[in-house]
Amino acid sequence: MPWSFQLEHDCNQLAREQEAEGDGLLICLARISKICLRVADLNHHLSETGSGANATLHISPLIASLDEIRRTLEEDQLSHHSIVAYISTTEVVIYQLALLQPPSQMVLNPSILDHRRTDYLMACLKTCKNYTESYFASDIVQFTTPTTLLFAYSLKALYKLATLSDAGWDPTIVRQTVDIVGLLDRCASSAEQANARLREETGEDSVFAMAAKSLRESAPNWSVPNQEPQSSDSTIEGWTGSDGLNLPLMEFSDDFWLNAPFNL
Repeated sequence: MPWSFQLEHDCNQLAREQEAEGDGLLICLARISKICLRVADLNHHLSETGSGANATLHISPLIASLDEIRRTLEEDQLSHHSIVAYISTTEVVIYQLALLQPPSQMVLNPSILDHRRTDYLMACLKTCKNYTESYFASDIVQFTTPTTLLFAYSLKALYKLATLSDAGWDPTIVRQTVDIVGLLDRCASSAEQANARLREETGEDSVFAMAAKSLRESAPNWSVPNQEPQSSDSTIEGWTGSDGLNLPLMEFSDDFWLNAPFNL
């Protein structure tokens, strides 16, 4: 929802009172989401006005704002799977602003910002990879719906970077670093293990059985094709600022992640 003075007031009041154990967590999520909203508004503005050439200028201040929130968190909050997911996703959407900068600027006007742009895309790759690893290190049964949906978002970001046609980016870096199909297979295995645990308690298959089946069926759709590198001229000519957005549909989101009885 749009951020407002009332929300800021409510967060401050909740921080003072802290009547329930989860109040601190709720405040953290709200304030992290505030930065996400700023990024979404900025992304929309830069896209609508054709100002993508200046996108990289906004990334460092946004990351600094996120770091400021991170410094206020306690150790147990920083390790909470929901906080990890929200922070990771916020980092990803911030770094993805670099994709709004057209390759033509990089080729025709090399500058320190162009090097930063590549660094930001590398940071996006690293953040997605780290989050998927932290996802597997936690108990899938305890995940909330937002946490799991953010894992799906990381997969989409990885796929985008792995298929991006850009004069300033080598997508083979992603393919050499992350196996997207392998991540889905691991997720399916986690769901199967969770289902086995729950079946011992209830004697019936759980929603995780359906999840594992859907994940394995959809995994081949995420196979990244081997692409020949394009020349700078052809990349510039075909650039629309939205390459890589046509991603495979994650069919399991409707069937599983949105409807599962998670511990919200």
